[in-house]
Amino acid sequence: MLRARLIGGLLNKARRGELWVRPPTGYVYDESHKFVFEPDEQIQGAVRLLFETFHRTGSAGQVVKHFTKHSILWPRRLFEGKKDGKVIYREL
Repeated sequence: MLRARLIGGLLNKARRGELWVRPPTGYVYDESHKFVFEPDEQIQGAVRLLFETFHRTGSAGQVVKHFTKHSILWPRRLFEGKKDGKVIYREL
């Protein structure tokens, strides 16, 4: 019952346009609070490579192996603390 009420509250916020969610890697919010593609070309390239590799191999595991084999790091934007908004790179 409690879970259903929490989900209902989230759905109501979404209907009113008040629900904030952390954008997935490759997207950011613009000044009008809408999702837009990440302007950083290095991040765009990493996201494109991930999807191209998945399309070619058909396996998430193979994507991780490809990134690891070629020492490709995955971008991650921080959303808390002193480093809010900063992009760091880690292994996929």
